[in-house]
Amino acid sequence: MSSVPCQQVTANHQPPTASEVVLISGKEEILRRNFLANLIAEATNPDDFDFETFYADERPASHWIAAASTAPFLSPRRTVVVRRLLRAGTPMEAGIKDENPLQALPPTALLILVADDESGDSARQQRLATICSAWEKLVSGHGTVHKCDVSDKNLAVLIRDAAKDLGKSISGPAADLLIEMTGQSYSRALGELEKVALYLGDIQEIREQVIRAVVTPSREWNVFKMINAVIAGQPPTAIRQLRIVIGTMKPEEAALRNIFPTMVKQFRLIWQARLCIDARCVPANAPLQVAGQFSRSPNLLKEKEWSQNRAMQAARHIPLHRLSEALEIIAETDARLKGLLPAYTAFETLEQMLLQLVDIMGSASPTTNR
Repeated sequence: MSSVPCQQVTANHQPPTASEVVLISGKEEILRRNFLANLIAEATNPDDFDFETFYADERPASHWIAAASTAPFLSPRRTVVVRRLLRAGTPMEAGIKDENPLQALPPTALLILVADDESGDSARQQRLATICSAWEKLVSGHGTVHKCDVSDKNLAVLIRDAAKDLGKSISGPAADLLIEMTGQSYSRALGELEKVALYLGDIQEIREQVIRAVVTPSREWNVFKMINAVIAGQPPTAIRQLRIVIGTMKPEEAALRNIFPTMVKQFRLIWQARLCIDARCVPANAPLQVAGQFSRSPNLLKEKEWSQNRAMQAARHIPLHRLSEALEIIAETDARLKGLLPAYTAFETLEQMLLQLVDIMGSASPTTNR
């Protein structure tokens, strides 16, 4: 596999194995896993007496630090790996309240903290990001922080490189589609790319139709397809996609975790795109009086080109007042699922929302929106 550059923040610009404490963070699971394996292999023998693993939500921070501070028995260093770091909360919640005890670790210690992925809705993800930032700040002053992320600019290039490693070539549109369908996750894209390569056998080129046929899309992608069906006035397709998005989850959970956040974001982006269309401009050259009306998050100017294009295409036949009505319907459905307004079953409430949205989108006349 081609090497992937990750951001590294160190104290005194030293390599990770020279630090007493290393934090591995970032959203790319495969990069975190590979870096951890390489670091352990370089630092010690995981089968000896001087290697130990803890889970952060099972033992307090003082326990990990004490274990790492213990003098090694047969190795030059004692290595302690702490998984599920974010479940411990912030450093203060984990028991680090006053001075930074990481500064007192002896040179024989190697404490490896791993900020593993945690699932959850947008509020939980925001909370986990805050926790991770607190740990990064704590560790960066004394040790090494290794962030396993891939920039959006490099993602398509890395996908093409990974295809070459598998003996395949992938077109630009196919790579873009793979990235979209896997939620812009390099780790997920690699897994799906390997599956595509096995499916093709001796066929060398990976094309869009193969990606659509073989790749298992993310929930977010299926929500996008549901929104597209709503905008196109296709209620049976929209409801079928709703069933796919929910899957084995409870409808309420799927709505709060996946459906509402993605729908609200997409309709807000379409609203901003509509502002551009009415001003006869594109997002890249939107005048200040137009761009100044964009929301901070999501902000159309900060979206990837394919995301901007999708929003602009959807906005062509939807006036602003229809988009406002759509957002009101989503908010009302959210209130119904939370028991604040009368409702049917959760699934029927979501079905009703989709039918109302289809009706709104269908009543938008293309001849009046140019």
